[in-house]
Amino acid sequence: MIGIVFEHSSINVSYTDIISTLVSMIFLLAFKFVTIVFFMIAGFLLHHKFREYSSIQYLKNRISNTFKPWSFWVAILIVLNILYLVYSIGLNAVFKSFDTFTIILFSEIYNTVFLTSFWFIPNFLLCICILLSFKKVLYSCWLGFFFLILTLFYCVNIYTGWVLASHSGALLGFVFYFWLGAYINKHYSRISSHIKKCSYTRLIIINVFLFITSLAESYFLFTTGSDQVFNVLKFTNILYSLGMFVLLIKIGKINWLSVNLLPRKTTFGIYLVHWIFVVYLTGLVFKPFHLVFDEYNVYQNIGWSILRFLTVYLSSFFIVKMLISSKFKWVFGIRI
Repeated sequence: MIGIVFEHSSINVSYTDIISTLVSMIFLLAFKFVTIVFFMIAGFLLHHKFREYSSIQYLKNRISNTFKPWSFWVAILIVLNILYLVYSIGLNAVFKSFDTFTIILFSEIYNTVFLTSFWFIPNFLLCICILLSFKKVLYSCWLGFFFLILTLFYCVNIYTGWVLASHSGALLGFVFYFWLGAYINKHYSRISSHIKKCSYTRLIIINVFLFITSLAESYFLFTTGSDQVFNVLKFTNILYSLGMFVLLIKIGKINWLSVNLLPRKTTFGIYLVHWIFVVYLTGLVFKPFHLVFDEYNVYQNIGWSILRFLTVYLSSFFIVKMLISSKFKWVFGIRI
């Protein structure tokens, strides 16, 4: 979740010189593995749940614990966006007619669900429904191969544009990673034993190489004028993400993070609130500085990105930590 918040807090502007462009890409691509890894972790955790609950019961639990709080925070963001629109262009412009308001409302719903971090949960639930449909053959390698073909389609689509290229619109592009996470869990003892035999040096060298290939593909896309430079479904980023997942298995549990950041309790809550803080809190906090990122050099923007990340993550963490200890914990899917 730290990586997800870091991605969304970072400043992404264009530069005129190659060095600044490459430095910016290196900074922005470093955490691009987190989206795919997030799906793999979700699939990894899914393995045991499929064994504990029936398909219908598990789906009901997911809707209750995930979709309901997601809907609540989506509604919060939509209301805030409309209020900001009223502040910007006036009440009469927003409510000029029923048709005008309807267009604005549906536009806000679409933008919030598909163009913000909230896209993850609908895709997550779709992945669950698909895997539940294939529950009897869930761990078949042929099924995994089929899902891999779907992912590779989206890799090619970045260049061809057959369908919406954005990874947030790739409705079937992440099923493979969900399946792969569940498959790894089922065979975890055997897979982890092989990973433990690999040295950190070898894994780090491999991941540095994979990161460089991802950087090269992004730069190539940049030179072609593509708007998918940072698409997480780039083939090279997929390889980099898989390599980082292996490295994370090698590292294992980090006790300090578990004790101090409480990932099991706070991750979902931070995911739900952090985008609102990215959009509105950073605007309020940094407004007095009159920042114009397009006029700054890459190193200044990296510095401001780190400050934005710390502001958003720490604010999200403390708000979530406070609420999960109160009677309002239901807004994060925690039963009272």
